[in-house]
Amino acid sequence: MAASAPVAVCCPNCWKWTEVKNSSTCKRCGTPLVLPDGRRLDQARDGTAPTPVSLKAPTVSLAPLTVGTDWVSIARWIVAAHGALIVLGIFAIGLLVPTVTVPVVDPNTGQAILQTVNVRPLAALAAFIVIVFYAGFVWLTKYGIVRGLVLAVTVLEALATLGRMSSEASVGIAASIFALLVDAGVGFVLIMSFAAPQRRAPLHAEPQQPVLVGAGAPPPPPPPPPPPSPPPLQ
Repeated sequence: MAASAPVAVCCPNCWKWTEVKNSSTCKRCGTPLVLPDGRRLDQARDGTAPTPVSLKAPTVSLAPLTVGTDWVSIARWIVAAHGALIVLGIFAIGLLVPTVTVPVVDPNTGQAILQTVNVRPLAALAAFIVIVFYAGFVWLTKYGIVRGLVLAVTVLEALATLGRMSSEASVGIAASIFALLVDAGVGFVLIMSFAAPQRRAPLHAEPQQPVLVGAGAPPPPPPPPPPPSPPPLQ
């Protein structure tokens, strides 16, 4: 069995490690020698030993245990979902309205002519800018000052929606009610991120109570007697 470095084998009976030699048994007791991976040396040389199986140890997280709802993560998911909806809306506009016709004034003649403009490159650029903006905004949501600013903007937006509901049609009123419900949900999550933040779990959640001996349980054994005193000196 060729190897670049000496291989040690162990006798499972004597628990003595020796270097691999020609013999596959222990010189002291004749027990078959065992390799470090658990295979018998004679079976490994014959090719009949089972293949060693590498066991994967379970992964252990070193992060501290926390209790309570992670409202900050919920707020970040809401911000990410809002940005995703805006990006999808931009892509929908680019697919449904690929070109627009706009009047352009000819500087030579001074007359306005209609020119067709492709919207898709502009829509792709706008979607990229929105993705970068919301990605940074999602990362900044973990800071309390950013969540406070978002909460203030949400409250102002809800007040503005309430102010214009009196002059809107029925369809506009339904859309405003939906916007108010969304603002209320976002505001609730942001308020809870300040009022009930996630905290570390205590090491001992409940103090351990002393074990009381019941009425039917036998009494504890008596203490051992003291050692005999030595005889007096004559």
